[in-house]
Amino acid sequence: MVWTLLYTDVALSSAASLSTLEYQGRTEEATAYRRALAANLTLNTAWSLVFWRARRPELAALEAGLLTLSSAGLARRAGRPGRTGGGQ
Repeated sequence: MVWTLLYTDVALSSAASLSTLEYQGRTEEATAYRRALAANLTLNTAWSLVFWRARRPELAALEAGLLTLSSAGLARRAGRPGRTGGGQ
């Protein structure tokens, strides 16, 4: 249940951010967001494989750190789309 809500939130937030970026003609930023999202989802999938299948908790902890940085980057990017400059 929690994962369903998490991925639904990621999908809705990403769709809103991408729509805003594209509407504003900021296609390079939209492309960068898509790449960052793909990397984040890849890291998320990799964590499960490393932790549960490979049973490597130390490697999973390192990967979780990368996932945290990736998630923070996505949150930062998602917070930007509505901004049009002027220090807002």
